[in-house]
Amino acid sequence: MKRWMVWAVAGMLMAPVPALAQKAFLGFGVNYWRAADDVDVDGIDESGLGWVVSLTQRDRLLAASLEIEHSPRGRGISTKPVTSPSLIVTTGEFLFVGGGIGIDYTDGEFARRPFYDLRAGVRFGALPIPVEVFGSYRYARWNRPDLGKIDTDTVTLGVRAYLPF
Repeated sequence: MKRWMVWAVAGMLMAPVPALAQKAFLGFGVNYWRAADDVDVDGIDESGLGWVVSLTQRDRLLAASLEIEHSPRGRGISTKPVTSPSLIVTTGEFLFVGGGIGIDYTDGEFARRPFYDLRAGVRFGALPIPVEVFGSYRYARWNRPDLGKIDTDTVTLGVRAYLPF
């Protein structure tokens, strides 16, 4: 029984998705994020919405995405808008997993340390416009002179539509 499940999951990961045979995609989507732990700082949101734009290059089972995520009401320990460029690499077509690295930019400065992102999701390539639904876990450490070092791990649920070009 277990062996059958392993082969079924492996088959889904490697099954070709016709709409994803195209190699380059421009993606647009929304993310809902929530802090994994309580952030004990007054005025800091522990959840919020953001939008994301991505450029993805796909080749067989690997995909590399350059993403720009924007959280207009802040994220982590910032109360100002946060823009986060990142690089995410995933493997799989229908089911996918991956990880990446990025940096937060807020209040005219880049963060002193990068964040790390783990991601898993499902791509629906049979729709007229390919769509993916994913969850991610982001580890980030913020360092502010007035607050010190604070870990702000977040969990994200996102939806993205892709336009091939």
